[in-house]
Amino acid sequence: MKMAACTIQQKVIGEQLGNSIAVRRAVGIHKPAIRAIEAVLKRPGLSFGKCMILCGGPDWPTSVLAGILRLSVWQCLLGTCPVIASIVPMALTGSFYLKRDESEVWTRTGNLMLFVTTLVSAVFLVGIGWAIQDEYDKRGSDLTKPREEFLELEWLDFRAGKIAEKCRASWVDVPRLVRLLYGFGAVFATLSGHLFLWCTSRCFGAFTLTDDITSLTWLGPSGLVRPLGLVGLAAGSASYFGLLTYNFWYRSWSRSPRSAALADLASQEEGWKNAWLEDLHKQNHGGLSGEGNPSEVEGKKSEGEVEVPTLLSARTRSFGSPSASGRKPDAAAGSPATSEANAKAKAGSIDVEPRQHDGEGEEADVARESVDRQSGSCGGEQLGPDSVAIDVCELQSPASSAMLSL
Repeated sequence: MKMAACTIQQKVIGEQLGNSIAVRRAVGIHKPAIRAIEAVLKRPGLSFGKCMILCGGPDWPTSVLAGILRLSVWQCLLGTCPVIASIVPMALTGSFYLKRDESEVWTRTGNLMLFVTTLVSAVFLVGIGWAIQDEYDKRGSDLTKPREEFLELEWLDFRAGKIAEKCRASWVDVPRLVRLLYGFGAVFATLSGHLFLWCTSRCFGAFTLTDDITSLTWLGPSGLVRPLGLVGLAAGSASYFGLLTYNFWYRSWSRSPRSAALADLASQEEGWKNAWLEDLHKQNHGGLSGEGNPSEVEGKKSEGEVEVPTLLSARTRSFGSPSASGRKPDAAAGSPATSEANAKAKAGSIDVEPRQHDGEGEEADVARESVDRQSGSCGGEQLGPDSVAIDVCELQSPASSAMLSL
């Protein structure tokens, strides 16, 4: 009977409800908690977490959720098999309690079965919490990562949040009469609850499973519902009048801002979805190359700032930009000595320190660079007068030259 009920709830009810996007959003299949449960239930076989969720979770909601998530019914039935450990003591508890009037043994045995049932249920509940938390610990980044298939659900969440923000009503916006009815409703609901809690025996009678149904009396001093209990039920029912009044007022008050918010959101929907997909693609592919987004690299190159790869074994250099080098172009930049230094930089090594084109110091630098030129040639482009030179003597490979050309 348990297996038949789970099959009908999953295939007939759950999968049909799963066709509605409103139901999927209400369930929250795109939220991390449900995605963690889905990941656990998708595992084939009899895994611990799968059995805990299918056996310890509420019967109807668990099976219907499996149908909404389009899980395999055979795998779910397999994971439900250990529920026999909970069904047996639960059924025996009721059976033993029915015979407790015959002997004290049945009463004690019934209490024992009730304890076993409670213990098994507690183990199932603890197992559910452990399984979900363990999935978070192992795959937390995947469970919180957006997925393209949840685009519509994410949009509906964003849309609902914006509408709620536009239609938020404060207490001062509520008319005085509506406030009064709402307040009285809250008081009546509170008083009726306390009445039933502290005066239960004066409000309601008793009727056990072994009593004859023909002897049941519904109302009266000796009935199931006594006069004081009837008063409490009336007060609790009347408390809903204040809530209904407030709901009717709020729908009328929020109609105008809601319409304005819907019109505004309709114009934003396509752009929001495109931006959301673009951000998703950046998250999925932006960090794969190790050099950042190509568009960002091109932007840096156009501004004269590029991160030198680790192959150069050097820090970040900025070249081709006066502001990046931290000095102004001076008049001696176009001198023959400077041109000769640039030509030698193309054939030889380039010092990492910026050159000060100040006559005697510049000639000493040129002389020092002519010694380094004897070690071989390193490909490169002629640097401008405002460039900051970098040390590339170690770059003798074609790959190094390609890196330098950036």
